[in-house]
Amino acid sequence: MKPATTERKEILGLDILRFLCALAVVLSHYIPRVAEEYHTFHWGGAGVNIFFVISGFIIALSADGRSPFAFIQSRFTRLVPAAWICATLSVGTLLLWDVGQEGLIRRYLASLFFLPLVPWPTPTLDHAWIDGVYWTLFVEIAFYSVILVLLFFNAFRLIKPLATILGSVSLAYWTVFFAAYLLQGDTSSYAAIISTGFKRYFDLTLIHHGAWFGVGINIWLMTKGGIKNRWLSLAICFAGGALQASHHSIFVVEASPVPEVLFSAVGVALVYLSITRQPQTGGSARLYTACRWIGLTTYPLYLLHNQIGRVIVDHLTLAGLGKMPATLITIPLAVLLAFAVAYWFEANLQKALKPAFSRVAALVGKTPLGPALLTRARTFREDTSPLYATDSIGNARAFAGSANRGN
Repeated sequence: MKPATTERKEILGLDILRFLCALAVVLSHYIPRVAEEYHTFHWGGAGVNIFFVISGFIIALSADGRSPFAFIQSRFTRLVPAAWICATLSVGTLLLWDVGQEGLIRRYLASLFFLPLVPWPTPTLDHAWIDGVYWTLFVEIAFYSVILVLLFFNAFRLIKPLATILGSVSLAYWTVFFAAYLLQGDTSSYAAIISTGFKRYFDLTLIHHGAWFGVGINIWLMTKGGIKNRWLSLAICFAGGALQASHHSIFVVEASPVPEVLFSAVGVALVYLSITRQPQTGGSARLYTACRWIGLTTYPLYLLHNQIGRVIVDHLTLAGLGKMPATLITIPLAVLLAFAVAYWFEANLQKALKPAFSRVAALVGKTPLGPALLTRARTFREDTSPLYATDSIGNARAFAGSANRGN
């Protein structure tokens, strides 16, 4: 089976980078369980920040000139099938080999129906959905919803101020948060907001993580109109993101924020280079296919590794292996399982959904909202604004039309 592609070129560097970020998240969940001295390796969770940056770029890229219905279809087929499959595999594993967990069925249903908030008490995110990592899906959906509104009202030109708004709101929020913390000298402000259910609401409003999406949008805008006058917006967005990463390190991991902020900065730089230094000449077909499948394995790996990986490690240690050898065995097993999901199950389910969307589109066309939902939005044109220079960065324009299916 070959990976599904568009007729446009893919940015293969993003496939590799996304997979490396997923591995960093995997290690951040696995390694601290091995020994207490590895507790600070939680900074690998900054890979999620880079996921949001890549998503900001890819979603802006793929939404440009698209109809709202086509955008909904692309996001649904990308996000939902893998989540359904992985949630089913996770709940099956837990029911068979970890029966001590409570509320598995309701958590499974909350994952299947993408409930961003649940009505039962949730001491940790693992008690909200079948796996705590699902929280990022709802942040992604919140961002998709903002882009969908722009497309529905044919106002995609507002993507420029949107990037700055996302960064500015995050920067202001985290600045006030840290100022209050420094003035009070304790964690009362943290306990009053972050440790309560209010955190979920703030996540969904993009106050916490919106700056990272803003970074990605700014990188896309640079490929459209050059770097001039985007640096300030990019700096605002990254500053907001850096404060968010610092909060995670200080209050969640209880470690220095320097490694996570540096990891995020390097990741942003690599995203930029992957896009602007994309080679224009075709390479090996096998290498191309391998890179695409590496990218497509990332999403299932992220959804599967935490709960299923923990069960595998626990059973291997019960069989007599040390925690570190068990972990080193589990990581490639998780990657292979994720590849199997992407190769056989996810691709086939996505293909099966296409006729259903065709029928839905026909029905939508008969409703009063049909024209607004099915008409392609105007393509973003950078030359309509005097704020941007006409220079381009690298050879990014040659690939400004590509949209990786892995996001």
